[in-house]
Amino acid sequence: MRFVPVDSDDEETNQAVDASYLEKYNDSEYSVTMSTEPVRRNTLEVVPGE
Repeated sequence: MRFVPVDSDDEETNQAVDASYLEKYNDSEYSVTMSTEPVRRNTLEVVPGE
C-alpha cells in the first residue's frame, strides 16, 4: 500500500472528499477547517500494493 497526494487541481476528487468528510464529521467544530487550504492539500489517496 502506498499513499499518493491528491492533485490540488483535481477539483472533482477534492470536492468529493470534502463532501464525504463534512457528511461524516458535520458535528465537529473542525469540519469546515478540514476542507479548506492549507489543510485540504494534505489529502492522500490510498493505493493498494501490487
